[in-house]
Amino acid sequence: MNKRNVILNKFSENLRKFREEKKMSQLEVSTKIGISRSLYQYYESNKPPDIRLTNLVKILDFFDVSLDDLLK
Repeated sequence: MNKRNVILNKFSENLRKFREEKKMSQLEVSTKIGISRSLYQYYESNKPPDIRLTNLVKILDFFDVSLDDLLK
């Protein structure tokens, strides 16, 4: 597995973990941060599309985590 895939895999795993810790659905989180549920679902998949910086910032703010937290 290449480095990009490792990073995307951690991103997806941690995104799901943070959402589950809040006991929220994908729809609830996507609505709160202002993106579609299907896009949020892709972010939680192991093959998310490239993420826009604005959406990344919304996610980090919503979960109150750093980029480092999301990728480790």
